[in-house]
Amino acid sequence: MKAIVKKENAFDKGRGFVEYALNTDGAEIIGGNSTNPLTPQGVRHVLFVMPQDGHCHISNERWLVAAREYLDKNGLDPKCHRWMLIRHPDIYSEHVHLIIAPPHEGES
Repeated sequence: MKAIVKKENAFDKGRGFVEYALNTDGAEIIGGNSTNPLTPQGVRHVLFVMPQDGHCHISNERWLVAAREYLDKNGLDPKCHRWMLIRHPDIYSEHVHLIIAPPHEGES
């Protein structure tokens, strides 16, 4: 799988990323350890996109592998950070949104 990290935002205090990701028609939470990662510190938003060919379907499990690899490579412990992976239906360009909250105070 050759998913592209198309967009990556540092911790942003706005609710826009989470609201958009969750409220898009057909949005589905396919992984993570939280259904509400919002914190006063904000969230990090990462958009994974498959190249536009309209013929490739990626399973939820493969998207989860990509998300966990991203977390590992960026030193973001999935046990300390609240995170969720949201799939959006798009027949032309499959994509998922990874929303990550910073650790709670006292956690690393």
